[in-house]
Amino acid sequence: MITMVQKKGGVSKTSTCVLLADHFRRTVDEQWGMVTNDESNLSALFGDDYFLRILTMRECPEIGGADSVLVDLAGRPDQEAEQTLRASGCLLVPIPPDRLSIESGMSVVDEALELNQNVAVIAAMASEQDKEDLEGLFKGLPVFRVRRSTMPQSIIGKQQWSDRLFDEMPILKRSWTGIMNDISTIADWARRVS
Repeated sequence: MITMVQKKGGVSKTSTCVLLADHFRRTVDEQWGMVTNDESNLSALFGDDYFLRILTMRECPEIGGADSVLVDLAGRPDQEAEQTLRASGCLLVPIPPDRLSIESGMSVVDEALELNQNVAVIAAMASEQDKEDLEGLFKGLPVFRVRRSTMPQSIIGKQQWSDRLFDEMPILKRSWTGIMNDISTIADWARRVS
């Protein structure tokens, strides 16, 4: 189980979970599911057997048929979240390069380290310089970058992963390749420590 956690909303938790799940489903011989309390319509992406929308973490991670689970706390962790954070193989804390996200992220990382030693920071929607700045703040923790995309968010929501779309818009292909390389690096670390 891999858990994405951040108290602040809009920091790329759900989209990073979706990208990680897609990566694992394509590269690992396991069925990955996703648990979220996000309101996005993601069931079409995963199918009803491998996707569970929950109201409280008490219901987590009850997904039938999944070998492994990504948990998206979606900015509203409840009192049941502590058990999930302790049981997870690793915790990922996405932090975009803005002051409020960094302040929230610092608090979340401190709390997360009390519950689980496998914590990494994701420099979300970030430049290489943003990543280096976060490495300075979070000395001793792995910091991974997921670069800012020139790709519209709707590509994730509409499940438009096809080469046809990328051939029509080459800038998306270049952007997507970089993002998938970033996701692959995070996935390798998560599997190694989990």
